[in-house]
Amino acid sequence: MLKLEVRDLDSPDLLDLDIEKPQDLLRFCILVQASIGVQGERGEDLFNFLVCTPAWLVDGLKTEGKIWGRHHLFVPEHDYDQILQAINEICGKIEASDWETAAHQLARYTHWEFEDYRELEDYETAAVPDLAGVK
Repeated sequence: MLKLEVRDLDSPDLLDLDIEKPQDLLRFCILVQASIGVQGERGEDLFNFLVCTPAWLVDGLKTEGKIWGRHHLFVPEHDYDQILQAINEICGKIEASDWETAAHQLARYTHWEFEDYRELEDYETAAVPDLAGVK
């Protein structure tokens, strides 16, 4: 069985996720990008998820009336260690003998960067858009 490890947690919403905090610690929703790979092996893929608080959810429900919930982690307040622990717990539950299977299991909780990726079957016959008239 593969043993997965979180190599990095990052966020485009905060410059340094483990130091910087949202303006309101109890009401926020930020994108987190986890770099995850196989322990002892090179390489990792990105797994994205939103970290949100219940107060953010309530506010959104009041204004929007609905919110989709896939790839969300809800926490009572901003706490880097709690976010890291949550993704580490998911990685620890993965039971797979190959990376593809492990990544698909992680994608039940997060958005895997290759989730809907498909290889072109034949590069020679692949349709190429005509961009001649595009400015």
